[in-house]
Amino acid sequence: MFPTFGGATGAWVVPSAFVNYESGTVGLDGGYKFLYSNNSAGGMSHILYAELGFLKQAEVGFAIDIDHRTTADFMVNLKWQFSELFSKKGNSAMALGGNFQAVDLLVNNSSYAYYGQLYFVMSYQGNFFSLPARTSLFLGYTFQEHMSDDIDAGIAFELNFFPQVFKNYVYLICDFANFSYLGGGHSTGLNAENRAVFNTGLRFSLLNGGKYEKYMLGLDIVGTDLLDSSRGVAVAINAGGLIK
Repeated sequence: MFPTFGGATGAWVVPSAFVNYESGTVGLDGGYKFLYSNNSAGGMSHILYAELGFLKQAEVGFAIDIDHRTTADFMVNLKWQFSELFSKKGNSAMALGGNFQAVDLLVNNSSYAYYGQLYFVMSYQGNFFSLPARTSLFLGYTFQEHMSDDIDAGIAFELNFFPQVFKNYVYLICDFANFSYLGGGHSTGLNAENRAVFNTGLRFSLLNGGKYEKYMLGLDIVGTDLLDSSRGVAVAINAGGLIK
């Protein structure tokens, strides 16, 4: 599994209830994401992230977003898969999570802002027309004094794309949400300030099974906010593995 733009394991902006490195005690991954939008309110962003998975049911991550205005946005996220308290790991999971965002910290006009989000997400792994798939439902709340819309909702769909042909290397991933990886319309190419965003793209898992079972290496190619004029494109590279 690979991270959202905000750093939590999941689709593009909607986290999954599953966490990385459930087969080990501690795992670490990191990566780089490039986002581009040709809209006048868009521009480009460079995101660097690092994520630590631990105890087979929790993860904590940190990300920094440097955009075309040379501003820096900092994100910290935490997710706990609490469903293991009630049952063993299986095809479904539930998790509680949260993130803290400090945006526009390097802008000279002191327009910086802080956002906090708490959320609940549940995920189910099954089959879609005989293809392995995962669906995640998200409900959250964003804390910010001047926001008029605080309730966050989203859905994500991750499809293992014809595994008999592509051998578990290619995944089709879509998500739809009324929030983005940064609050207040600060996200590049994913402006959910007034309307929801729809994102879809391909995720390539470049290491699969065998002697590479403990490691991950992935490439993402994504179309962002495709139904609005702020649409853009994103490319990401992710790598990591079990430490213990």
